Amino acid sequence: EKQHQFEELVKQKERDHELATKLEESLKELKAVNERLSESNRLKDEVLSICAHDVRSPLTAIVSYTQLLLTDDQLNERHRRQIEHIHRSSEKINNLVENLLLRARYLEASEPLTIELLSIAMLAKDAVNQVQDRILAKSLKIDIVEDWNGKVYADRFKLAQVFDNLLDNATKFTPEHGEIKIRISSSTEDGGVATITISNSGKGIAAEDIPRLFLKYFQTNSGQQQSGYGLGLAICRKNIELHGGKIEVESIPDEKTLFRFTIPIGSCNSISD
Repeated sequence: EKQHQFEELVKQKERDHELATKLEESLKELKAVNERLSESNRLKDEVLSICAHDVRSPLTAIVSYTQLLLTDDQLNERHRRQIEHIHRSSEKINNLVENLLLRARYLEASEPLTIELLSIAMLAKDAVNQVQDRILAKSLKIDIVEDWNGKVYADRFKLAQVFDNLLDNATKFTPEHGEIKIRISSSTEDGGVATITISNSGKGIAAEDIPRLFLKYFQTNSGQQQSGYGLGLAICRKNIELHGGKIEVESIPDEKTLFRFTIPIGSCNSISD
């Protein structure tokens, strides 16, 4: 009986050794899969970077300048049809790129903050440069009012997303010859915050839409052709709240829309994980 028990123990030990070997092989395979996934993510980031900088900017320029060309009364019918075709095709590709970037940005909004000392005014100016073609095409007036020119500890990428999304909406929904104003100020509220307001003239937002404005996939019935996934303002709220700030909206029908958000001023340690 003892001999039998001993033999069973030996066999169990062999089985355990075999399982341990298989487990080690599985872990090696899993590590290899994770490495391939990391490489895929790196390639995805490179593609998104190309879309953001090397594709989106020239496409936006093409869309804007075809709009300008179409205002020329001296165009003959054949040339007008050709330019309209270029405009529609460019707009379609531009929307595809924007939607791709928007979905990727929403996923990236969950990533940890990378904190550095930033100038709010510089971020605002960079965002204005991104939509300069649309500003020119619609003859918009845009002002940056710096009542405060200090710096905050924040994530450059996520804060730039907020400016980009809000200014993109402002230029999209402001009528020709309308006005956009960016105001940067500060207050001692909650230990000190920077307050940024971005307002634009135009139709405004319906009162019944405002409570749902920052929800994922919600799009207002603006009367314009809908594009995108309704994630832009959801990204703004998520990024602002990650910094410990707040965002809100005010709208006066047929007059203006105003977005206001805050970012805490002070040590990067004041931002919770």
